[in-house]
Parts: sequence; structure tokens; C-alpha cells
Amino acid sequence: MQKAIWTRDFVLLSLASFFMYLVFYALMVVIAIYSLQQLLASNAEAGLAAGDFLLAALIARLLAGHFIARIGKQRMMLWGLLFYSLLQIFYFAAANIWFFVVVRFWHGIAFGFCATAISTLAAFLVPQDRQSEGMGYFLLSTTLASAVGPFIGLYIYKNYSFSTLLAVCLGMALLSLGMAALIRVPAAMDEPSQQQTSQGIRGYFEFSVLPLALLSLVIYLCYSSLLSFFSAYAAEVHMLEAGQYFFLVYSAAILLSRPQVGKLADRRGINSVMYPSFVLFALGLGLLSRMHTVYTMFAAAVCCGLGFGTFAAMGQVLAIQKVSKERIGIALSTVLSVSELGTGIGPFLLGGMVGVWGFSGMYILAAVIALICGGVYAFCCKKGCI
Repeated sequence: MQKAIWTRDFVLLSLASFFMYLVFYALMVVIAIYSLQQLLASNAEAGLAAGDFLLAALIARLLAGHFIARIGKQRMMLWGLLFYSLLQIFYFAAANIWFFVVVRFWHGIAFGFCATAISTLAAFLVPQDRQSEGMGYFLLSTTLASAVGPFIGLYIYKNYSFSTLLAVCLGMALLSLGMAALIRVPAAMDEPSQQQTSQGIRGYFEFSVLPLALLSLVIYLCYSSLLSFFSAYAAEVHMLEAGQYFFLVYSAAILLSRPQVGKLADRRGINSVMYPSFVLFALGLGLLSRMHTVYTMFAAAVCCGLGFGTFAAMGQVLAIQKVSKERIGIALSTVLSVSELGTGIGPFLLGGMVGVWGFSGMYILAAVIALICGGVYAFCCKKGCI
């Protein structure tokens, strides 16, 4: 008889993750425009306010595995969510751009720690024989937040005020903390491991997942072309009105496919879904390069959702399966931090291609890179390094 995935604690953890990411996405979409309009920041300063949160989160993720092993997953989650909530209050006092940038940085630090702790705890709560399916379900919390959060942020900012948005986000952060506090984690599942914290750099970094992390970096770099340039591309081809629904379709594709993807990975092996993910992601990016109709746009959204969404979820499962239970937190922090580095540097690297080849050429390049990554993945699997 299969063990249940949807236990009380799993549901609470998924809700805690959802509300935490909801705050992240709701604020992220308005940070730059608020900095420009209300704090009278320059474009560079507004970019810094938006980007230093992600930089801080990357640093925190890289350190999180070490501290999770040292103090335990639940304690790290609760302390992280507490500071994540408290730092919301400091936004209200940010009357100039530089204080605002400092608050954003520390908010990113708190986010990186609690997000990694929550993902690590999820890996322990799902049944081992249903790990792909269980982690797939859990990661739907971030997918749903990425679809709903930007809408909430823009709607409240445009129709009310930034202060109102901050109050709503504070409430959601406290909801996340409340849900997390109700989770009952067996002591044996969350014992600190001093052995894992006394190994030098291995206490912070898991080298066995480095090939997977580097591959993820490149795939996330390709994904950054959607986050950073899709709106500008849609405006260039006079499809901005329809383009506002692109990420809703993208998220719907993930939400509808994730249960089947997870079950298939558990039943037939993770490669049964990983190989198609590279092809589908490349196909989606290729379709974007020829985006002349609404149908092509939404077909691209579906393919990108199925491709990148599957890779992002199953990549974490691969990292979990690669290491012992004691090093799951460090393995996840390694993969997630290196992956997010790809999201951060992608706009700079791919942005240079836009000036040379245009948006269409950039998306063709990203599609080719995604296909090459599929080949590299196959080679690494054959050699046993992934």
C-alpha cells in the first residue's frame, strides 16, 4: 500500500511555501516602478533595488544547507520566516532609495534561508517511493504563486498604494509563518548534524551535484529570456495585449501536467520525463522566435511550461536522490543557488544578443542552447555524473 502524500503537514508546508512566494512575486513586479515614481531613483538605482534581493537570496541559498544541517530544518524555516515577516515592516520606513536597497537585500537573505529550508523539509515529508510525484505536487505552490503574485502586486499598487500592498504582503508573510509553526516534524527527522558542519567547504557545497547544478545554470539562463525580454518582444510584434496572458497559460500547463509527470517519473524512471523536457523547452523557445500569431504565442507558452517546469521540478528530485539524507539540504542549496545565478546573469548575456540578432535571433539561440543541454544531460547520465 502506497503512503499518502497529502498529509496534514505536507498541506501546511505547501501553503507556507505558497504565501511566502506570493509575497516575493507581488513585490518583485512593482519594486522598480515604485523606486522610479515614489523614491525618484535613477534607472540604475531602480535596477539595483530589484536585483539586490535576488543576489542576497542566491548568497543565502548557498549558505543555507550548512546552517540547516547545524540547527535543523524546522528551526531554520521558522527563524527565516520570522525575519522575512519582520523585515516587511522596515519597507514602511524606507523614505530614500538607499535605505530601500538595504531593506531589499536583507529581505532577500531571509527569503533565501527560509525557501531552502522549506524545500528541504518537503523532501523529507514526501514518501520515498513517490518522491518525484510528491515534490512535483509541492512545487506547484511556487508555480501558482508565480501566476497569482504579479497580478496581486500590480492590481493593489495601481488601484490603492504601495503601503497597502506592503500591509497585504505582511499579512501573507505572517500567514506563511503561522502555517509553518503548525507543522509537526518528528525529532528524528530534524536532528542537527554536527558532522555535516565540520567538513570545510563540504559543509556548504555538495560537489556530487555540481554537474547537475551547472546544467541547471544554463537552462535557467535560457529561462531568463522569458522573464526579462518577453514583454518587450511582445510589444515589438504588436502582441502586448495578448502577451499579458502568456505566463497564465505557461503556469496552467505546469499545473495540469505536474501530477502526471511526477507519477511517470516514479513509475518509469526520471529520464522518461527529463529527456522530453529539453526538447519541449527548446521547441517553445523556437516557437517564440516565430511569434506572429496568438496561437503560436500560446503554443510556445504550453511547451515552455511543460519543458522548463518539468526540468525545474525533477532537477530538485535528482539532487535529492544523489545524496544521503543528511546532505539533502546542502545538495538543494547548491543546485538552487547555482541555478539562480543563471537567472541573474542571463539578462546580461542574452541582452547583448538582442542588440546583434534581435529578439527572434536571441530566442533561436536559447532554443539551440536548450537542445545542447539535453545532449550534455544524456552524456552525463551515461558517465554516471548526474
